[in-house]
Amino acid sequence: KRHTSDKISSNYSGDKKYSKAQKLTERFKPATKAKCLVNPSNPDEALLIHNSEMFLMLPFMLIPLIFILVGAGGIYGIWSGKNMMDSVKSDTGVKTKLQNIVPILFFTVFLLVGLVTFHIFGIRPFMKMIAAEKWNSITCQIISSSVGSHSGDDGATYSVDILYSYNVDGREFKSDNYSFMGGSSSGYDGKKTIVDRYPAGSQSTCFINPEDPSDAVLKRGFSAEMLFGLIPLAFVIAGAAGLYFTLKKSRRVSNLEQNNYSRSISDYSSGECVLKPANGGPWGGFLGFLLFALFWNGIVSIFVYQDVLSWQRGRPEWFLTIFLIPFVLVGALLLFFTLIAFISIFNPRPRLTVSNASPRAGSKFTVKWEIGEKSAEIFERLEILLECRSGEPSDSSSKKSILDKMLVFDTNDWARMTCGSREVELPLDARPSNSSDDALKVHWAISLRGRLKHRPKIALEYPVTVLEKRV
Repeated sequence: KRHTSDKISSNYSGDKKYSKAQKLTERFKPATKAKCLVNPSNPDEALLIHNSEMFLMLPFMLIPLIFILVGAGGIYGIWSGKNMMDSVKSDTGVKTKLQNIVPILFFTVFLLVGLVTFHIFGIRPFMKMIAAEKWNSITCQIISSSVGSHSGDDGATYSVDILYSYNVDGREFKSDNYSFMGGSSSGYDGKKTIVDRYPAGSQSTCFINPEDPSDAVLKRGFSAEMLFGLIPLAFVIAGAAGLYFTLKKSRRVSNLEQNNYSRSISDYSSGECVLKPANGGPWGGFLGFLLFALFWNGIVSIFVYQDVLSWQRGRPEWFLTIFLIPFVLVGALLLFFTLIAFISIFNPRPRLTVSNASPRAGSKFTVKWEIGEKSAEIFERLEILLECRSGEPSDSSSKKSILDKMLVFDTNDWARMTCGSREVELPLDARPSNSSDDALKVHWAISLRGRLKHRPKIALEYPVTVLEKRV
């Protein structure tokens, strides 16, 4: 039984670009044969093209999941009369999993969205620009030339609308591709200058794809609009960096908890040990601030650029200018913190050694420090504390939840900072690591704080494990 259909693909309803519609007519000429996709349950429903590009939209479909999860959680809380946040806080395991899963999902969406948009607006035009260097040049006739205006929520945007015709092997083709980076943007004057170079009725030179005569362009080289294709890189960098640091932190916390809580008492051994700071090296903070500053300022710069153009045209957008002020200030603050983090890379790195990394309550152990004479000269103050804190070691808020604090060393004399040692005696009633009251864990850390001359402060945390007193 013969059936008929006029559907190109499931979501095709026409093209704004003449060149795209022409490609379809060249691909599916009258009286030629082609394979179509038929719905087996309804033979009257058929398509010529399976739109595989729809799969590129899948990362964007993950974004509404955030609203779904928030809404579902709210409905559950109202329906059951339970406060989900209280349940999460009381269950340390669930809290730890959420602290890992939520940022991983968030940065994964960031990364996927950035990769897809960068592929569409960055890689594709760039690869086509390289391939067009081998395209054939041919004379074309300009049919129409104008600046297209498109209204939007943020004001009007403009595009170069030029339709031209050309002949290949005796056949006439038409195209409206000016460059490989289509779309519209702000800035009328720039588009008008381009349009004036191609008046209707004049002749010009276009470049033809030898493998597809319907594929043509007037400007095959680099254009400033291609720089907008780099904007999605901010999402790619932010997503990749976020995933890296989240997974790195998750592994570090897992190892820390395993060292502090998973070992039996017989596994602990005394002996001199060089401690490693739990908050890692300075490069992580610098790269984190740098990537976030680039991402933030990259997005804000697009709107700032449009605002500057409005002032240059003599039609300033006052609301946009006032609205952007706090965002610009935040961007400047991020750059300042990035600079501070960069300077911190060159700060001295004190060496901290303990005679026993797992002392018992009521026992004594020795804390040694070594900075070096040249490094100590830039110190204004050095303070070393032994603190007992409540909460998870990975929770930054636990630094303020101090249950017990003992001063190990404090001086303003740089000569005493170069190296030294102090004996610390733990009280008999010192809470051991992994002890808990009301499901609140306890952990110990040696805090080293240094105030430097004309440099950022040093704040390092060295975890130690305190065991129960010997019975």
